[in-house]
Amino acid sequence: MTSRGHRRPAPPPLPLRKHTVLDELASSLGRDDEEPNVALAGKLAANDDAAAIRMLVDHLRDERQAIAGDCIKVLYGIGARKPELIGGHVDTFIDLLESKQSRLAWGAMTALGAVAAIKAPEIARRIDAIIAATDRGSAITQDWGVRVLAMVARKEPALRPRVMAFLLGLLDTCPPKDLPRHAESALLAASSANKRALLDVLQRRRPTLNPSQGKRVDRVIATLSGA
Repeated sequence: MTSRGHRRPAPPPLPLRKHTVLDELASSLGRDDEEPNVALAGKLAANDDAAAIRMLVDHLRDERQAIAGDCIKVLYGIGARKPELIGGHVDTFIDLLESKQSRLAWGAMTALGAVAAIKAPEIARRIDAIIAATDRGSAITQDWGVRVLAMVARKEPALRPRVMAFLLGLLDTCPPKDLPRHAESALLAASSANKRALLDVLQRRRPTLNPSQGKRVDRVIATLSGA
């Protein structure tokens, strides 16, 4: 009360915070599963929601790791449905390949995998970064990196010799369990100029594979041989 016995007027209510796309992320909802992120990716893709996508991109460097991780999950989920909606953010994804957060690094490569077919020229301009990240990255980063590189090599023939030199080295040295996946992905970049080299690597490594791995590699060999 005031000195005259009158009540002070109540302060105006604080404005309500506007609901944003961040509120629908799994971590914001207190969830430890990916269902909310998957659902959100589907919704944003269906609505072509460029503003929400821009907000997700802006928060890829959020100091809250869970938020940043959820953002990249939603973005590559959108890319899997409508790659053109995230295709304008190629440079951001490539920059993110150097993140110390594993989820952001492999998530960024997954996003690049979603757009490689329509953004090969943009990715080609930074092919060194893609090769380096594929070479040093986690298993998921490497899997998607091989796909990205093979697609770029397919779309940009001038880069094919350089990319194939790296992929052949990877096929020659990767663990046997990884060889079938990488070989299947590398098929995208196969051409009359490099087919013999691909066959040589796969045939040389064929005896090191178990039966299920061997069957998958045999199919790649058959395709390269024109069978």
